[in-house]
Amino acid sequence: GREVAIFYFRSMWNEDHYPTEEHWKVRLRIEKSLAVKVPNIRHQCLNLKYFQQAFLTPGVMEKYLNADEVELVKGTFAELHTLSPGPEGDRAVQLAFDDPQGGY
Repeated sequence: GREVAIFYFRSMWNEDHYPTEEHWKVRLRIEKSLAVKVPNIRHQCLNLKYFQQAFLTPGVMEKYLNADEVELVKGTFAELHTLSPGPEGDRAVQLAFDDPQGGY
C-alpha cells in the first residue's frame, strides 16, 4: 500500500496563530511534507483579506489573467473597504453611515 496523510487546517489562518519561531517551523515542515493540505497554501492565502485587497488593486490581476478570468475571480471576493485615514477610508466610513444595514 501507499502512505497517505491529510493535514486539515482548522486554524493557522493568520500570523496570530504563529506566536513563536517554532510554530513557523512546524508550518514549514507541513508544507514541505507530501501530505495533502486542505486548504493548500495558495487557497489559504487567497482567503486572507490582505491578499484579497492586494489582488483587487486595479491592474494587479490583469497582469496575470485575461478579462473573463479577472471578473470570475473578483466575483469570489467580498467587497472590501479600508478604514485607514485618507480619501478611501473616509469614503468607506461614509458608506457605513449612509447605509448602516450594509447594503453597499
